[in-house]
Amino acid sequence: MEGQNIKVSQLEEMIKKSFELKEEHTKIKEKAAKVNSEKFKLDQKIASILEELGKTSYSGEAGTFSYRVQESFKVPKDPCSRQEFFEYLKRRDVFEEMITVNSRTLQSFAKSEVEVAEQEGNFDFEIPGLIKSEPAVVCSLRKK
Repeated sequence: MEGQNIKVSQLEEMIKKSFELKEEHTKIKEKAAKVNSEKFKLDQKIASILEELGKTSYSGEAGTFSYRVQESFKVPKDPCSRQEFFEYLKRRDVFEEMITVNSRTLQSFAKSEVEVAEQEGNFDFEIPGLIKSEPAVVCSLRKK
């Protein structure tokens, strides 16, 4: 056990270092977001120029730049449209393969179900078909 052989000053130093690393990580993420935004804008400008020239790619000294137009789809938000979409998937016999659950929603639901079962005295409750992963240690840092 490491905790028994550590001095308070060492623990303080470790926590201080954790805060410093958190701050450094935040700065790196902010820088990455800024760089990514600049790159996105530049890529859009290059794609627009190539489109005007009737090209989808260009090979130069630095390498080849290419683009393609890609459509994307989102699951409907309103209940009526969602139901229509789900019924369509069922008619096509792909509902089971296509339907997914948001990870955070699943975590919240499962935790709630387990809590209800435990309140009812069922401490061995499991949700059928759901795999329970190994517990993970989640650390948190908050400045004073």
